[in-house]
Amino acid sequence: MLDKERALWMGKFQFLEQQRDQSKADLEELQKKFQQSLELQQKMHFDNKTNVEMTHSQMIQQLKGNYEQRMKEQ
Repeated sequence: MLDKERALWMGKFQFLEQQRDQSKADLEELQKKFQQSLELQQKMHFDNKTNVEMTHSQMIQQLKGNYEQRMKEQ
């Protein structure tokens, strides 16, 4: 009887250890995915900001060109 109980508890203990190890591995994987998502979002924000700045710069150059053209015409 004692051996059966010991085997039962050992099985339960091994199962819990496997669950713990799997949970740790899942957590590490989720942390990596979260970090990758965060980095991607930061890159997208930077790229968007750069595009907006380039668009504004182009618009300013165009307005400056229009202004200079009008000044020459007058």
